[in-house]
Amino acid sequence: REHAIHAEAPVVFQSDALDVACWRQLYFDAGPFDLIADWEWTGECRQRLRAGGQWTDISMPIHPVHPYFEPSITGDSGGRVWLAFADNNSGNWESPEQALRILRKTATGDWEGADQGRETVALPMHPSLALLADTAYVAVTTSDEQVGADAKKKGRYTRHIEVFEVTWPAGGIQTWKSVLTTVNAIDGTGDT
Repeated sequence: REHAIHAEAPVVFQSDALDVACWRQLYFDAGPFDLIADWEWTGECRQRLRAGGQWTDISMPIHPVHPYFEPSITGDSGGRVWLAFADNNSGNWESPEQALRILRKTATGDWEGADQGRETVALPMHPSLALLADTAYVAVTTSDEQVGADAKKKGRYTRHIEVFEVTWPAGGIQTWKSVLTTVNAIDGTGDT
């Protein structure tokens, strides 16, 4: 698109009927260069029918997105497209507390779930999404905040995996539950 200066982290999904591609994109702001911190990342997604269709924009309902936006994409038997991703809900991408979101694009073209999700996840990255009927399983890398002067440096966080079970009936509300974590798995004090 016009004025885009970076497009990165592409992710693709393919079903029997549909191809979907998503990535993050940074747009050029014509303002003063010292305002670069205010430039916003957008989530870009396109889809096409496998039977020779043209690529069409399936605009994200959340804007801006996290600077590390890289969704996991899957689909279900009802023709819906599902995305799981970390959301920059605080407006500060360095904040330890971020959100995980699952969006669902219905066969009629509407997005569901933009106002739902798990709101307090410590620095979530690299989500992975799997479906079983209307239940989703989201695995994500998260962190434990460390105490001390360097606590805000991401390299000072202990990284681990957390898996959430998300129940989401058609037309209903998401219910998130942590079902597995690798916190302290090495010393035997965590769930494995």
